[in-house]
This record gives sequence, C-alpha cells and structure tokens, in this order.
Amino acid sequence: MNMAKTRVKLDIKGFRAYRRDPTVKAALDEQAQAWAMRANGAKRHRKAEYEAVPAADSEHGSVALVHNANIEALLDNNENNTLLHTM
Repeated sequence: MNMAKTRVKLDIKGFRAYRRDPTVKAALDEQAQAWAMRANGAKRHRKAEYEAVPAADSEHGSVALVHNANIEALLDNNENNTLLHTM
C-alpha cells in the first residue's frame, strides 16, 4: 500500500463540538485541578499558591488553565519553573 495516496479528512466542526462537550470540560477541569495540586506540592516559596481556572470555550474548543494565584507563585515559577516541572 502506498502511504502517499492515503487521505484523511477531519471533521473540524465535529471535533470542536466534542471539545466543547460538558464531559470533556469536566475532564479538563479535573486535570487542571490535579496540576494545580502538584504545583502547590512542589512549590519552594512557602506562600506561593497556584490555582486552576475552570474550562472555558475558545475558538477551537475548551481550555482549562493553571496560573500563579499570587506574586509569590510568580516568583516561585520564574525561579524554579514549577508549572513546567509539574505538568
């Protein structure tokens, strides 16, 4: 079989609808919460706090985030790459 002739057509509208589904949003929220907990467990600045932002619709689907909740977390993340290390 010649792989060069294989064609795949993606259903972009269907994929975006799937990514906006409440079940997918719940899974994203769960993963963001787990990531924030890992970051809070790995922080080196005692007062640093990381928090999850609930999933929201974007142009391409849903997105959930984890961010620095205070200035200490900003410093902690800048010095130690806490969010990157806890992904």
